Amino acid sequence: MTAMTKTPTLNPDPFPAPVTPLPPLRILVVDDRPENLRAMARMLVDVPAELTLVHSGEEALGQVLRHDFALILLDVMMPDMDGFETASFIHGNASSRHIPIIFITAGDRDQRFEGRSYQVGAVDYLLKPVQPSVLLAKVRVFLDLAQQQQQLQQSLLQVQRLQARHQWLLDAMGEGLMRLELDGRISFANPAATRLLGLTDSQLLGSALSERLCREDGQPLSEHWWPHTRDGRLVEGLRLQSEQYGLRRADGQVLPVQLTLSPLQDEHNRLAGGLLVFADITERKAMEMLTLAHRHKSAFLANMSHELRTPLNSLLLLTRTLLNNESGNLSEEQLRSLRVIKGEGQDLLLLINDVLNLSKAEAGQMQLQPELISLTALREHLACQFAPLAAEKGLRFECRLAAGTPDSLYTDRNKLQQILKNLLANAIKFTPEGAVSLEMAPLAGEGGPGVAFRVADTGIGIAREHHEAIFEAFRQLDGAINRQADGTGLGLAICRELSTLLGGQLSLQSQPGEGCVFSLTLPYTPGKRLGAANAEAGAVALTAMPSPAGLQAQPCRPAGLELAPPEAPERLAALARGKQLLLVEANMRDSFRLAAQLAGQGFGVQKALSGADARQCLARQRPDLILLGGVPAHEALVPLLAELRSDDAPPVLLLLDEARLAEAAACLEAGAHDWEPKPLRGGGLWVKLQTLLERAEGQHD
Repeated sequence: MTAMTKTPTLNPDPFPAPVTPLPPLRILVVDDRPENLRAMARMLVDVPAELTLVHSGEEALGQVLRHDFALILLDVMMPDMDGFETASFIHGNASSRHIPIIFITAGDRDQRFEGRSYQVGAVDYLLKPVQPSVLLAKVRVFLDLAQQQQQLQQSLLQVQRLQARHQWLLDAMGEGLMRLELDGRISFANPAATRLLGLTDSQLLGSALSERLCREDGQPLSEHWWPHTRDGRLVEGLRLQSEQYGLRRADGQVLPVQLTLSPLQDEHNRLAGGLLVFADITERKAMEMLTLAHRHKSAFLANMSHELRTPLNSLLLLTRTLLNNESGNLSEEQLRSLRVIKGEGQDLLLLINDVLNLSKAEAGQMQLQPELISLTALREHLACQFAPLAAEKGLRFECRLAAGTPDSLYTDRNKLQQILKNLLANAIKFTPEGAVSLEMAPLAGEGGPGVAFRVADTGIGIAREHHEAIFEAFRQLDGAINRQADGTGLGLAICRELSTLLGGQLSLQSQPGEGCVFSLTLPYTPGKRLGAANAEAGAVALTAMPSPAGLQAQPCRPAGLELAPPEAPERLAALARGKQLLLVEANMRDSFRLAAQLAGQGFGVQKALSGADARQCLARQRPDLILLGGVPAHEALVPLLAELRSDDAPPVLLLLDEARLAEAAACLEAGAHDWEPKPLRGGGLWVKLQTLLERAEGQHD
């Protein structure tokens, strides 16, 4: 038979009820003669006590059983049961043994009377006729004693109540608590301490704390494990708070704890020991480790994605160059293979970009670049991009602005477009027939002012239990469908991260077979969280938005970085024909890519990987133009430009990455003619090359 242990239950009110007021004092007067009772009542009229008058010993015994009396005035000479017999019964009962009895007798005072009186428990006696002053003096003494006893009992009850309260608190607290003596040994431990350490009281009490205490990694402490100990004993100045220690459990495992050690002093303010309070921080430590690992993972993915994207861009550029087949020596089969390589490379680039975006968002490295954008232009841009895709699948497509929607929104253009494009692409991908729509509507009410973007489709739909799962990274609910429609499972995870970054919310309404409705709600101002009070949200939005006079809405443009500069102006090709250009670029991939693009414009390109290589090239042949794209990190640009500077030196165009942007002014002073930031965006490189060539030939358009 298994022994059953009864689990104690906690009373909703675990502490005893407050102590009630002191009960009134009572005096019992016993005499068989009514006139004597009336006389006693008159003499005791001013006494602060309730009088109970009875005529016999039997009545007295009944009263004693029902009430507690401070004093009994008992007549000795009574019929049936005299005072001696009555007193014997009263003091023979444990519950009334404490009541003092004063005998009142009309007999002569002799030794036999006194001896028998004290023998049955009387504390004093009075002879009749009773003197009022003597009676009152004796009664007040015993009443004072009774009152003091009542107060003492009430104080004892209060002490017991406090003890019960303290014990309940010690038992209920989740933190471990131990008292340490001056020699460092444990003299008290609450239930939480024994439970957390897996020990019994007998195992813990009397043991030295140094046997249990260790470093966070489990290593033993040095001899002077605290500055507050000397030779294992606690010393003055003791006080410590730390999370760098652990306590060894009964099973040998180390329990990470947050501990506080405080001094205990005796009545002379001398150190009497210490009080150690510790809390289990295992879950918090595990969460910190998980957060750190997640941060390292995100940083690793961000770095790796960047390193993978750079050579892949070069691979795609070379593939496009080969597909041009300018020499005409590639067969149709080879061109088909190149198209496959290009398509797979672009898919891989999309995946790498998704991983990079998700990692940056999770690592908190993604920055906002808010601007005032035109919602009308955004609608037209998305309609132009996705209407043909919907038409290819025979789907109806609609992109509309609801009545009352503001024409402008202050947010990050690229990130908003990335969210909407992903939602629209998914809607078209997973909708076999029917329609896809995008609606922009004003947002008001409890969430604060803003704009709601609603992407709806008539596709396959998603079950309610999967609504949260689809926003998880690399999560695909139906592998077969995703293999048919392509997909990495990162798009919606990125969308949710971006919507949070913009201060908005992304939600889903869907049922299987009924299509999906994705709703993106954004505040007028990025970073202002929707859900604040209307007045506060509206005030912040209005004050944070730029003045319309100083900022105009711009048409939407596609998001993302370009792999290469766009098509060059036609005049550049005419100017570049026959011209020699020295390209200085330490990054071989960038050097190869730029050289191919420049050669495509008609330049004859010489390549140099460093300043030393550039000087050797200049010694062999003077170029018409120098494109200084980048030198090794240990080489300085300004001294190199100073060396290249001469009366007949060719124009120098700099390409500066973010790390060298601060050197732009000094480089121009040292002899550079112009500069362009890296990575290249737009057609700025071609425009500046054309301008330098026109200046060199003395042609100014």
